[in-house]
Amino acid sequence: MKKVFITILAGFCSIATLFAQEEGLTWGMVKTSTEKSDEKIKDADKAAKSDTWMDRGRIYTNLFEYDVKNLFYGMKESDILLVKASAGLAKRTEGETTITSYDHVDIYVKKGLLDKWVYTDDVRKARPEPIYTAYEAYMKANELEPGKLNKKLKEKLSIIKDGNHLYSVGLFYYGSGDFANCLKYFEAVETINELPFINVVDTSVLINCGVMAMKAKNMDKAKKYFGIAADKKIGGAGLFMDICKIYKESGDTAGAIETLKKGIDKYPKESSPMIAEMVNIYLATGKNKEAMDYLTKAIELDPKNATYEFALGALYDQTKQQDKAIASYQKAIDLDPKYVDAYLNAGASYYNAGIEHFKTANETKDDKVYEAEKKIALDFYAKAVPFLEKVKEVSTNKKEKIDALFSLKQIYYKLGQKDKSDKAKAEYEAITK
Repeated sequence: MKKVFITILAGFCSIATLFAQEEGLTWGMVKTSTEKSDEKIKDADKAAKSDTWMDRGRIYTNLFEYDVKNLFYGMKESDILLVKASAGLAKRTEGETTITSYDHVDIYVKKGLLDKWVYTDDVRKARPEPIYTAYEAYMKANELEPGKLNKKLKEKLSIIKDGNHLYSVGLFYYGSGDFANCLKYFEAVETINELPFINVVDTSVLINCGVMAMKAKNMDKAKKYFGIAADKKIGGAGLFMDICKIYKESGDTAGAIETLKKGIDKYPKESSPMIAEMVNIYLATGKNKEAMDYLTKAIELDPKNATYEFALGALYDQTKQQDKAIASYQKAIDLDPKYVDAYLNAGASYYNAGIEHFKTANETKDDKVYEAEKKIALDFYAKAVPFLEKVKEVSTNKKEKIDALFSLKQIYYKLGQKDKSDKAKAEYEAITK
């Protein structure tokens, strides 16, 4: 099955395609404009104007970019040096990480790649999420004047969602194992993508939102994003298996089954694993008929799969269809001559049938019925022998050998084969010591 994994992208831009920060800005200018913006939104009249929020988005983007212009998660150390010179600056090491201290920020490089940066100035310490604040400001402007700022917002939002801004910060959180915050930033990118005037389908972001939601144990959001991806046919058949897992982990077997059915309909040529999982769920919930239907489909798609034949045999056994059960076990054995469980189940099926007929014989007072039932029972015992003997031969599992020997010593005794019974008993006692 093709699994869905997070796509770790260092960024959507390279060292040759840098984002544009406003030129000529000094730290004093950035600090002052940030503080003024914070005051401005406290004024109800100003906070009701889209211009206030557009301006705030620009100011907080500058605040984010200052000192880290053109840096992004996973950037090579050699490329960092092209952007920020570090000669003569204070450096320290923490394990595999080298930290270079600049005026307002510490740059962390781990194994030759940019791992994170930490702002050291009071302004950004008090405002630890400047690029997310910029995102919220632009979204607020759009909310205040929907449809009127599309051109301006498209330009601004397209910049801040890229691999140097929101997406990169999300990756920083991913690298530190903070999946909830990683999801928060990836969701911001996906929300921007979904805006009608942007309307971008980014498969990696969409899938990564689902993956991060799973890692953050936020199953509702995982279902949401994987569901959107599935509807858009992103991720293929493997994605439906991941969605199924989410439903199972949350105890929603109905949702898991419905997901698998959709996946089977969308990807019939890749449906074998989904059908197998469907069977497992039906078996676990006692829905044998449904399990048998899908197991039959699985065999049609993968006729050389011994596991499917074995499972079908077990289902036939449960529904008292012994002839069909034995036929399926034999098919499993033909496909895999070392399939111990198939030998064991076939032997157990005959052995248990023999026990039932012996029970009927012992309960009757009619001599003819007694003899007839006893003969049937012994016939079943005899049929069990070659399968149980094969377990002894093929299995490397002690418990399986014990189970087979326990049954064999009793069967041989009932069949009047005392020498074989004594031998099986001795082997049984030796292995159980």
